[in-house]
Amino acid sequence: MFCRKCGKENSDEAKFCADCGEKLVTEIVEKTKESGEQAEAPVEEAAAETVTEDISKPVYTQPTEATGPVAILKKIGSSSLFLTMTILNTVIVFLSVFASNSGIRQLYHNLLKALYTMGVDNEVVYRFERSLYSIGPATFMYSLFLSVFAILVCIGLWICYVTAKNKAPIFKTGGLTLLKVVQIISLVSCCLLMLLVIVIFAITAIVLSSTVAYYGSDMVTVWIALAVTAFITLILMLIDVIFFAKIVTSLSSAIKTARTNKVVGNASAFVGIFLFISAFFEAFKALFTLITPALGIRAIINCAFEVIAGIVIFKYRKEIKMFKTKNKID
Repeated sequence: MFCRKCGKENSDEAKFCADCGEKLVTEIVEKTKESGEQAEAPVEEAAAETVTEDISKPVYTQPTEATGPVAILKKIGSSSLFLTMTILNTVIVFLSVFASNSGIRQLYHNLLKALYTMGVDNEVVYRFERSLYSIGPATFMYSLFLSVFAILVCIGLWICYVTAKNKAPIFKTGGLTLLKVVQIISLVSCCLLMLLVIVIFAITAIVLSSTVAYYGSDMVTVWIALAVTAFITLILMLIDVIFFAKIVTSLSSAIKTARTNKVVGNASAFVGIFLFISAFFEAFKALFTLITPALGIRAIINCAFEVIAGIVIFKYRKEIKMFKTKNKID
């Protein structure tokens, strides 16, 4: 190594010039070299750590779009048909209480008018009228009870629609769960009220039967009319029980499908068929209730709601069947 001041050659290990005593640059070079090695070491170690981390910890990315059965739920729930159905249901809720009360009064009026037309004794008709109005409060409470649940159903449908419109790749089950809970309560309530109606009709029949000997054939006619009314009422309520049970089953399947993104059952065809049949009778009823605005308007809107709801159910069934066929799901 040469001295930079006097130019004399010195050994590589020397730190000062042997001739002039000038400090040599060996220490500086060593420090620079040492610092360079220290600077390069972290870079190499970081690179090694990065490579190791990339190999041992793969990166998972969350899907940005719904896939599989969840995509079907979101497609059906965000459709214009589902939105229309939800809007119609909202309108029905506002009309339900008033229309139910009017409908009960109209039904009783028609029954009494029919008895008068048949020439039944006025005293007998009066007793029958009192019997009807003893049943009336229970029937009205049943209608009012269902109206409260109709509000909850309306809320559940809106939650389902908002959830389906959300761009998240999942389908939250809050709305479906609310609908299921309401239908379970409706199912249990319908069973209990059916038993109550049986008891009331039985008591009424016993009371009327005790007067047959006094009023003769007129009271027999009234008793038969009461028995036919009771039979029809109980049959309709039994169909309601089956209907609610099928809805609960269908909603349970949809909830499991949404949570697992796997096909778990399907919507009940019975529910869809029931809605179409009910819509037919609603349309028929609308023709005879237009003289009562609340009943007529409610019947027309309810008819449209049930038709669209049936279409939505069968559309969902079709989509699920196509998905199962495509993916060969048993």
